[in-house]
Amino acid sequence: MNGSNTSGDGSQEKPWATLSHACSRVTSAGEAIIVGAGTYHDSNQCVLAPGVSIKGAGRAQTTIISSLNAPYVQAVSNPVVDGNQFVSDFRLDGNNKALLNGINVTGRNHFTIKNIDFIRIKYKAISLQGTEWWTHAEQDYPAVPPPAYARGILVKDVTITGCSSNQFQAAVWVQSLEDAIFDNIVVDESAATGGQGNPMKSWPGWLKHCTIKNSIFTVNQNNLGVNPEPITLELWNIEQDTEIYNNTFNDGYISLVSGRKNGGTNALSFHDNRLNNSAPLGVAHELAVSYTDFYNNSIHTQSLGIWAATHMYNFDGITDIRVHHNVIRSTKGSNIQIQNGPGAVAFNNISVYNNVLDSTDGTWPNAGVLVSPNLNTNFSNISIQNNIFTNLGVGVYFYGGNSWRVQRPVVKYNDFWNVSKQVQNDGVTSPTISNNYSVDPLFMKTGARPNPYYLLQTSSPLINMGANVGLPYLGTAPDIGAYEMR
Repeated sequence: MNGSNTSGDGSQEKPWATLSHACSRVTSAGEAIIVGAGTYHDSNQCVLAPGVSIKGAGRAQTTIISSLNAPYVQAVSNPVVDGNQFVSDFRLDGNNKALLNGINVTGRNHFTIKNIDFIRIKYKAISLQGTEWWTHAEQDYPAVPPPAYARGILVKDVTITGCSSNQFQAAVWVQSLEDAIFDNIVVDESAATGGQGNPMKSWPGWLKHCTIKNSIFTVNQNNLGVNPEPITLELWNIEQDTEIYNNTFNDGYISLVSGRKNGGTNALSFHDNRLNNSAPLGVAHELAVSYTDFYNNSIHTQSLGIWAATHMYNFDGITDIRVHHNVIRSTKGSNIQIQNGPGAVAFNNISVYNNVLDSTDGTWPNAGVLVSPNLNTNFSNISIQNNIFTNLGVGVYFYGGNSWRVQRPVVKYNDFWNVSKQVQNDGVTSPTISNNYSVDPLFMKTGARPNPYYLLQTSSPLINMGANVGLPYLGTAPDIGAYEMR
């Protein structure tokens, strides 16, 4: 705080005055810049060399205030190089959105951002990318992957408050990353923070074997004039067992578009997350990634939509999506929608297993699962088994009169309780509808939802009454519903 950029030498006894000046002087890999406790005003850019790290005294001890009309920390290499560096332990204050962007990392492997608070930055708090842009990056079909990924990125123990400005910006911007981990990040773009954009976005995306976990994302869904698409998490081109788990998404909707296995078991595993909305918004959460395992999630107020946003790999059709052991409740119109959306592509192997689907707002179709193909396409091998449908007008609604559009659907071993009509069949080809029940599931109906409220009582008639659909279970057969009881 009492340093000098003219007479200082960077030592503890004679420190420099600003981090930007220190970055211009410290350029050898393996060195670290230590920022002491205090509040610093610095509106010049910190150009960070590969291998050089920055460490403050702690988020409560070191604050940097900047009004720079550019990224404050700029760590850019082309081609991709090993960074082997970190930036940590301070607060970066954007001076009421005067600072354009916080930390921009392009073309650096093994770069860590941890223990930082980002406050009121205009467009982005963090931007991470392997390749910034490439020929045909935005081409829909055939999709063109990036020529290089940044590997081994870690973002951990970070808070971001009010750091986006419109629908095209996001507080965290990521693309062309492999083996990246985002752990315990809290992104608050709610109205109270002044956030006007979205928490996290990846477009054109390309996330390979990445992880997002233990985090909270909040968006303002009531500022549609500035942000008509309040998307809590938007990711494109997801591949090779990317995993998203134990996160909370508040308001808006998630948008997951296009994926491929590319050597993995799945493109995406999305599990043990909480999706909460204060009110319905638009149509539904958007799940448009083939080879997805979507399970153990809690969703309320906003429907889950399995559909085909016609981009990238989705031109090949939507296939192999498994939705199981979720609780989806109190949504608009339907709990789960399986429909083309804007994409005239086929759907195949969509499985809906062991979910609890509880109530809508009563608007059409007031259904647990709506299957609605259109645009002269067909859906084949849709399997709906071991679910509990309750407090609905229709359990499963096959909407649309052309029988060839829905082929070989299976609706078996479901419980329809307080449901006016179990299956509304507007005409499908070779359906299997059998072994369904209409009994009180005997939920616990105490405590928090979903757990323990939707646990089955020991006397429930649905214990050991489901079909073996290839998922783990206890006892002689799977239980029906979202929770397997001992």
